[in-house]
Amino acid sequence: MPTYSIPPAQWRAALDRFSLAHHGWPVTIEVLSPTMGAQPEVLELPLAGLSVGAPGEDPAIAVSMARQALDHITHLVEHVREIHVAREAGEDNGLEVVSSDGTRTLLR
Repeated sequence: MPTYSIPPAQWRAALDRFSLAHHGWPVTIEVLSPTMGAQPEVLELPLAGLSVGAPGEDPAIAVSMARQALDHITHLVEHVREIHVAREAGEDNGLEVVSSDGTRTLLR
């Protein structure tokens, strides 16, 4: 599946677009750690949105999912260094967020 990288200056706009395009879609999050291997974190929860902290030297991204207003979870990815978007059939359908320690968070 082809991917493309998002420059840091465009992270906020790209995550906003991805959130709007996929709001309510079921998402799965898997964390691929250099020390712990593949770890499933979230399985098929509706996407509420993605957000990125203020620009700086140590950015973080929050992935929020919710079935209902009072039933939600937020997955935080800290020390973000890269964001890659997966495309299939001309549509963005996944994200890979790379942290400074090499951990990769996959959102599909």
